[in-house]
Amino acid sequence: MKRLVICGLLMAVVAFVSLYARHSVLDRSESLCDMTDAVLAAYREPDTALARLDELERRWSSVRRQLGFFVRTDRLEEISCRVARLKAMYTDGSDDFAAECLELEERLRLLIV
Repeated sequence: MKRLVICGLLMAVVAFVSLYARHSVLDRSESLCDMTDAVLAAYREPDTALARLDELERRWSSVRRQLGFFVRTDRLEEISCRVARLKAMYTDGSDDFAAECLELEERLRLLIV
């Protein structure tokens, strides 16, 4: 009987941690998507856009460590590269900046899959 109770408790803990991880990843990825949308909205205002890009980079660096517990590292590395490229693309006036922002959002949404 003790083994059954212990197994039940372990399964409950695993289920709780899984639900917490799912909620945590979804919440953080949605907040980063909102920040990316804000960067796109400020595209025509260089000072605001650069400030939002800096904020996105800071937020990503803090969130990346937290997500590393729940998400595969290769996905996080890909997102890190995309976040790092955004500022350079914006300052160079690249035509692909908006497409890169949308691709970043798509990668963030796919974190949970």
